[in-house]
Amino acid sequence: MNPGTPNGDEQASAELAEHRLAAAGLPRAEVHEVARLVLITAHHSPASADLAGTRVSDADLAILAAEPAATGHQWPLYGPSRRIWPIATG
Repeated sequence: MNPGTPNGDEQASAELAEHRLAAAGLPRAEVHEVARLVLITAHHSPASADLAGTRVSDADLAILAAEPAATGHQWPLYGPSRRIWPIATG
């Protein structure tokens, strides 16, 4: 686990989720699913048949594409000058 490195934050978050959810008594399958979904945000390439994965990926990318006024936060690495995907309007 290497927070602050490429994919390190996602890995750290997945491990934290696994630890805390297991400690809270969630079933093992649910704990692993949460960790899997967190890790999808590192690469944003779930299988097209992975409904939960595509929803999590879309939500994660949508917040990065949102205008700062909508989120109250500017994502410096994903600002308008760095966007590589089209933003749907209307």
